[in-house]
Amino acid sequence: IPLPAALEVGAAYTGDRGGAIARFIDRVTFPIYSASGKIVGFGGRTMGNHPAKYVNSPQTKLFNKSRLLYAYHIARESIFKSNEVIITEGYLDVIMLHQAGFTNAVATLGTALTPSHLPLLKKGEPKIILAYDGDSAGQDAAMKAATLLSTRGFEGGVVLFEGGMDPADMVKNGQIPQLRKLFSHPTPLIPFILKTLAGQYDLNIPEKKQQAFYTLQNYLKELNPILQEEYREEAARILGVRRELFRFSSKEKTVPMTTGDRRDTFEMSVLKTVLETPELLDMIIDYVDPDVFGNHRDLFDLLLQGEKEDSRLQGILMMDEVKIFSEEELRRELLNHLILAYEKESLRVKNEPLDFKTKAFYLRQAQENIARLKKGEWIPFKPFKTSH
Repeated sequence: IPLPAALEVGAAYTGDRGGAIARFIDRVTFPIYSASGKIVGFGGRTMGNHPAKYVNSPQTKLFNKSRLLYAYHIARESIFKSNEVIITEGYLDVIMLHQAGFTNAVATLGTALTPSHLPLLKKGEPKIILAYDGDSAGQDAAMKAATLLSTRGFEGGVVLFEGGMDPADMVKNGQIPQLRKLFSHPTPLIPFILKTLAGQYDLNIPEKKQQAFYTLQNYLKELNPILQEEYREEAARILGVRRELFRFSSKEKTVPMTTGDRRDTFEMSVLKTVLETPELLDMIIDYVDPDVFGNHRDLFDLLLQGEKEDSRLQGILMMDEVKIFSEEELRRELLNHLILAYEKESLRVKNEPLDFKTKAFYLRQAQENIARLKKGEWIPFKPFKTSH
């Protein structure tokens, strides 16, 4: 094809020295089709030791990997007949599963399942089976996908492949009956999520058990009322608590992870904002002491450690009612939060058993900081060290 066209669709790209380079050189290349059966891009797996094991066509007017499912155009008829679709993580998994008779298998294109995939998956209302690797990355991907699907009303389940195996390996080893059994008995989406969420806490510690309760309650409130009622028994059994503790109100809009005050809303919005715009994290840590995130300090610590794929953080991303701040809004909210933090610190100091002179010094300093913050000046929050 003409070079300009190759550059336009991403089959070639311009190198550092200005010349054109074939994107899929020394790779096994998989054509990627749209749902209607037209080639829109390619995926290439290295045949050598290239650090990028897979590469896809870049985003173009034809190719949007967040909306495409590999082999959907071939699997579509089987999906409609069986009323079931198997979603895997790789091209070779799909190819091997089709050879073994699982012709309803598709794959995402090196990306997580996204809301943009859902219109395609909704066609025919099939049951969704997530067939992912059992390693930590696969479990996190399964958790994120299961949460997305279950909160959007999809039915289905999860199959995790342990011991470093994947569907392609099992087909190669002739383990087709075992595969058929796995796909026939997946772990249903909602029980999988409840068990995984609870497993992130030490339920032998009362405080951690309480956090687990709020996390499960938070997830269940994202489901429709019938499913909430259906699965609160399961959630109670997992935690070892009375089912009556799980209460839901149709009037509730925001669902906190610990308490229901403005502080929770602020903390969760800050977390969601940084997940979406990581470069804003520096603004926060320069001025806000991590202890200010009392209700979600553990999640803030995960963010600082770069654990962005943790299911609890991903759960916040799924919550449509939690706002994402613009940079200007974040600055304004942080200033207001710093003012509230120093006002709270003033109350604490007033109740401390300090001599009059020391107490007056701390209170005067807090008031000066509050006045400067109200003028728009940035004052980092540091708790007063009043203990001896």
